[in-house]
Amino acid sequence: MIAPNRLPVALAVTFVFSLIIFKANAQQLSCDNLQRIIKVVASDSALTAIRGAEVAYKYDKAKHYAPLVSLWVKSNEFSSEFIKYDDDRHTFAYNTMVMTEGTSGKGEARGMLAEFRKCLGNNWVLKNDVNRLGDSVYYLKSPADFVVIKIYASDDNDFVELYNDSKKGDECILGNCDSNFGAKQFFNEDVYSGTFIEGGVSGMGSMKFYSNGSTYQGSFIDDQIAGYGSVYNEKNELVQSGIFFKGQVVAVDTTKKGCQFGNCENGFGLKVMDGGYYVGNFKNSLLDGLGELVLYKTYYYGNFTANQTNGKGILINKEGDYIFGDYKKGRLSGEFEWDYINKTSKEANAETGKGSLFDEDNILIKSGTWAHMQDAAFTENTGADYIELQAFVKALKEFYGYRATGYKQIRGEENKMLKLMGAEGYKSKVLFRGMYGAYISTDKTRHYYVRLDLSGPSTDKAKAIAMYNKYYVNFAYGVGSRWTAVTDDGAADAVKTKANVVLQNMFDKSKIISLSINGSNVAMEIH
Repeated sequence: MIAPNRLPVALAVTFVFSLIIFKANAQQLSCDNLQRIIKVVASDSALTAIRGAEVAYKYDKAKHYAPLVSLWVKSNEFSSEFIKYDDDRHTFAYNTMVMTEGTSGKGEARGMLAEFRKCLGNNWVLKNDVNRLGDSVYYLKSPADFVVIKIYASDDNDFVELYNDSKKGDECILGNCDSNFGAKQFFNEDVYSGTFIEGGVSGMGSMKFYSNGSTYQGSFIDDQIAGYGSVYNEKNELVQSGIFFKGQVVAVDTTKKGCQFGNCENGFGLKVMDGGYYVGNFKNSLLDGLGELVLYKTYYYGNFTANQTNGKGILINKEGDYIFGDYKKGRLSGEFEWDYINKTSKEANAETGKGSLFDEDNILIKSGTWAHMQDAAFTENTGADYIELQAFVKALKEFYGYRATGYKQIRGEENKMLKLMGAEGYKSKVLFRGMYGAYISTDKTRHYYVRLDLSGPSTDKAKAIAMYNKYYVNFAYGVGSRWTAVTDDGAADAVKTKANVVLQNMFDKSKIISLSINGSNVAMEIH
């Protein structure tokens, strides 16, 4: 997580220890006991220090335990406390329920939230949500130790849960958050969208700060705001822009060569040089570690060793293309990905020149060899397997061309049985490479998809296995690295006659293609 002291807005930290009285139900909250419970939740997800004997609980099959510490100094007959194991989170949680004696409960939940916040201070993040019943749910989150306090009301009851959410922590919500483009939601609800290097926030991106609604767009190095960027307020109005160093705008004199900020000997600094500047890590006065080098309108973010690029990095050229890969002495080495500004992408090997070009859906355009990695010097693959692969991706693209409109252009006869059941289903006017049946239907999320019966009614098992394995290979080479295997049972054989492979696009998780075999039936789905 990006540390708060590295951001433009500092957060004040205040703790208040007191005794709180809930007037509606005569509950008295002990801030001291609350802090004690929080300390245990933060350090031990099993809650061993406050978990007592198992108790019977008729409303829930999960095991319940009596807490050794009460959240309340004074309680009444309308409240209960227990600790139980949460199967979804895979951790124990402290729970308390308070009956609000005929009131709606919703107002009391807001009041309870206010009193908890008085105990906790300002360094806890508040997130408001709504459950499926339309009731407000409040989450108080501690970024320092991943403790969550959940407060909500249901009918005439207020509920409080305390649990450790470190297993979820910071979550990659889109794309590739290792060394590519991606989006990550941090535990404190800040959201970053942009490039990553070896799992860290480095390169170009945008950080949306949950606490005040502001946004920073620009350069990051090693989880820090560093390099050129701009800050916008919650109304998307420009607040400031310029070159940032450790989260603050600094005045850089580009006519003055040498170190201008920080430690350019052994530490983190900003150094101006001919044609641009460098901001990042230094060792023995040399560029060493993660940094950003800006030279002649070309940006390089990545690792250096003794003034030479060495390791994972991102080059952004003058045209605006992004080139991800391993760099050695200023040159690409091994496998790399070149993302063009027109949204196509190349995945290739820098030494051999062999690779593939993909469209904006990351579906194959062509494969072959680039001499000296020059687009003008390309030799396309040939052969029966490549012709078969091209036929496969051509058919796949044809169906994807109708996806945005829910396949309206190719919907044929409607399935009357499904219509009587309140569902939708149509025959497709277009077949996949002219093969047998194609059907359009809706999934659980009401999105349209196409199911393709590839094998037909009279295919024997041996032919079905051969067909499945052929398409299995096409799945491997017909799409790029932005598609990840959610399920992959491998190739089929005489023993394994039931298998499937499911690929999902990391940048648009609604895009899914799957292939399956079950005996003599081979099918494909395009979502």
